[in-house]
Amino acid sequence: MNSRQVSLEPDPGARRMRQIQRLIQNPNFVSKLGKKLGLEIRVYNQTPNADQPTGDFYRVEELPNGKLAVFVGDVEGKGPFAGALSMILHPLMGTPEFRTKPQDYSAVGALARIDKMINRFHSPEMQLMVAMSHLILDLKTGIVDHATAAFPPILVVHSDQSIELMDSFGYPLMVSDPEDSTPGSYSDFLHDQTQWQLMPNDIVLILSDGFWEAKHRIFGQPLYSLIRLQQLKIPLEEGLDGIIRFFRENFETPTDDATILSLQWRGPVTPP
Repeated sequence: MNSRQVSLEPDPGARRMRQIQRLIQNPNFVSKLGKKLGLEIRVYNQTPNADQPTGDFYRVEELPNGKLAVFVGDVEGKGPFAGALSMILHPLMGTPEFRTKPQDYSAVGALARIDKMINRFHSPEMQLMVAMSHLILDLKTGIVDHATAAFPPILVVHSDQSIELMDSFGYPLMVSDPEDSTPGSYSDFLHDQTQWQLMPNDIVLILSDGFWEAKHRIFGQPLYSLIRLQQLKIPLEEGLDGIIRFFRENFETPTDDATILSLQWRGPVTPP
């Protein structure tokens, strides 16, 4: 029986795409921006293969009027199409309308704008849906406006280690009707925008489904089950770096991209 050798070398194009992703999604930049604004922000992203592009993406942007915009998302699937679309999404998550019409800016409206633009890239060869979570934090008051497109709930961890689930209703981007797989528009009337209040030292955790569905290495239960059953205690004594280490060490994510964006609001701040 003849055998054929298969190259195990990573694809150079895929490796280059991953390098570009690391440049445009730099966790050090996000941490420095947080420090400038009086916040603690950390981001961690991993892929099953470090040389393959990831479909997870994020952007953190300072807004006028003392606010912060946070986007975290996940393109369906893996490989070059998912990686390319995640790179296209990064500049689209900019918030130009906040500068031109700040009174009209909303989290749900921002997702609607992004959906309109990415529909241009929808084709039979690239039928990918996008899950995304977007929040706007008022740095002075701690009020959060939140909208989502089929993304897992946000976790808010209080200083007593209690956990609240913050969720909004929304279908994935690029799909107009839940019963119709044809490309459409993210419509305001199909999605909710919620508002909630942070307390000083609250920690916001935005986890992609790579972590949300990951199983605990000892208990074998997925993260979402442990949270909903109130069986998860997230350690706070080592700060945000310790929290990310806790998830990395205790939950297995062998086959999916996994991202954590963590943010701690210490109390009212006046941005520089």
